[in-house]
Amino acid sequence: MRVYSRRRRYGVSKLIFTFKTQAFLPNSGTRALSAILDIFFGCFFLFNILGTAVSLPVVFAIWVMIEGVVIAVQSFDYKRVGFTMWWVLLLLGAGAAVLGYFGLKNLDVTAGVLSAIIGIAIIANGVAYILAVVGMTRFEKRVDNLGRIIDEQ
Repeated sequence: MRVYSRRRRYGVSKLIFTFKTQAFLPNSGTRALSAILDIFFGCFFLFNILGTAVSLPVVFAIWVMIEGVVIAVQSFDYKRVGFTMWWVLLLLGAGAAVLGYFGLKNLDVTAGVLSAIIGIAIIANGVAYILAVVGMTRFEKRVDNLGRIIDEQ
């Protein structure tokens, strides 16, 4: 349930970002459309659990394809404002659109890939938390050592 509410919050924050940047990024309409679709899919996932399980590969493939097109279109905005790596966004957006199209053609493969991506993301989250704990432990030791040095002086 947390994932679905995150999806809605992501869409809402993207929509707010769109309204705040529309003055200097001309294609903010594509960002607004993307944000509205994110909110729609988040609500769909949240309130239609059985439908989500059946339609998730299709929704995922369409979402990847639309986001790819949006990123490709937005890359030209970044070019216009002087972002030197705009072409990387164009390539990644076009690649995502192509992958989304192939995902629609092979829904069984899309379902398997989606499961793998979710599994990898869960593992990555676990590794990130472990690394954060290790980093915090090291930081606490440094603070303790620094406190001892200050106390000795």
